[in-house]
Amino acid sequence: MRTGSRLGFVTPSSWLTADYASTLQRLLTSDLRLVALVASSVESLFPQVDINAALLIAEKVAPEAKPHDQSALRFVTLKSPIAEILKGTDDYWKNIVRLTDRIYDPEEF
Repeated sequence: MRTGSRLGFVTPSSWLTADYASTLQRLLTSDLRLVALVASSVESLFPQVDINAALLIAEKVAPEAKPHDQSALRFVTLKSPIAEILKGTDDYWKNIVRLTDRIYDPEEF
């Protein structure tokens, strides 16, 4: 990844505290700045299965960046379905990308 590029993925919420996820946790905190962690209290982020999942948004940081150079991590809980929040396309994954862009943009919050 290039410095400043973003990564977003949906993962089971259990990776946040599970011992089996320690490698993923180290990877995500070594070269990436965690921007936001998004959960939903009204719908599964995996529409095909009913699993407690979270959307993680991260950004590649410069190797010389210091921890204090990073901005705060946003914790977001959706209280309405994504399609209702965005009032946009019926394409679920395009809506996820649009939601990610809104959360990432500090002017939106």
